[in-house]
Amino acid sequence: YDAGKWTWYKPPQVPERYYYGFAQTADGTLWAGGTWGLVRYDGKTWTQVHEPAEVNRWVDRVYSGPGGDLWVGTRLNGVFRFALRYARWRGGKRHLGDSSDV
Repeated sequence: YDAGKWTWYKPPQVPERYYYGFAQTADGTLWAGGTWGLVRYDGKTWTQVHEPAEVNRWVDRVYSGPGGDLWVGTRLNGVFRFALRYARWRGGKRHLGDSSDV
């Protein structure tokens, strides 16, 4: 959006896809989730997130929590949390019964 006019911009590193959720974490990283998973933008480069594999498809929701962690809701594999201070993913279907993971 510039001078009252919307401008279409396609990031060069990310293939054209549909995105359903966007969030920015405390470290300034922009995250986008959509049909082909989760991508991140560090201010210079867009990168596809490959781990855990469960966030590679159908990410419907992306949320930055008050503690700075990234929450990702997937259509098929449950909810994941990326703890920024530990740089570690937690959650998903296989952990939904254990509240210590999410």
